[in-house]
Amino acid sequence: AKSFMRQTIYFFVTGLLLLQGCLMNDDIGQQDEARRAENEQLINQYVAANNLQVQTSASGLRYKLFPASASGATPKLGDQIVMSYVGRLTNRTLFDSALNNPNNFIRFPFRVNAALPGIDEVAGYMKKGDSAVALMPFYLAFGSEAAYNGKVPAYSPIVFETRLVDVQTEDEALQDYIVRRKFPADSVVKTTSGLYYYFTKRNPTGTAVSGRSTGTMRYKGMFVNGAVFGQTQNSQTANFNVNGMIVGFKEGLNLMRTGEKILLMMPSSIGYGTQGDGTIPPYAPLVFELEVVTVN
Repeated sequence: AKSFMRQTIYFFVTGLLLLQGCLMNDDIGQQDEARRAENEQLINQYVAANNLQVQTSASGLRYKLFPASASGATPKLGDQIVMSYVGRLTNRTLFDSALNNPNNFIRFPFRVNAALPGIDEVAGYMKKGDSAVALMPFYLAFGSEAAYNGKVPAYSPIVFETRLVDVQTEDEALQDYIVRRKFPADSVVKTTSGLYYYFTKRNPTGTAVSGRSTGTMRYKGMFVNGAVFGQTQNSQTANFNVNGMIVGFKEGLNLMRTGEKILLMMPSSIGYGTQGDGTIPPYAPLVFELEVVTVN
């Protein structure tokens, strides 16, 4: 099974930030105060039992850094973070792990609310190659929702043991995706805009898409961590108007004919940019599997 954390890290954020906002206002209920106190006690017990010398941030995150190199890259806004991790409860129960398989690492754009708040925060204290133990109260972790089919109960503090594997540019993240997917290097083309494309089905006799075309398509939109943010279902199609598409999608469509399938891999500069859109965060490189069905 695919890692729950890897697949959903982009999608927990909105609810968690809303939860944090509710928890930080003047209407915090006694029940939430009690849970915060319980979290604090559990974290204190873990720190004492494991003899950890931790730092505490203003948010309530406790963390211990294990520096690897003073020369490692430090993340900055929009960099693409790659982390290996082990996730535990404070009683040391393991709920997820991604140590040796790069396909299971957490990947997210830094400082744009694309990761759990505690994960994003601890990444900011690290350099490439560093390891850390982060102890996150529930409002920096999975909040009021149970996770991992109940392995992480609602309002649970978690222990996140991690290593900052890489700090990538968007282009490096796309190249990494291509390598991990094992696409034939001589079949992947990069354009001057930064778009990478790879045809998985050709149809030389199909009707070509042009700059003014409309038509129907099937698609799947994904982040470079494999999480899907949108797709057509089964045999259903979606309408398209080339002129109404984001730049990278428009460029890819104009390469195609009916009956063809393509993989488009694009940086945010030709995607949703520094603002993002809905569940798509800012600075997010995107991947689209696309099939053109009809062209008008």
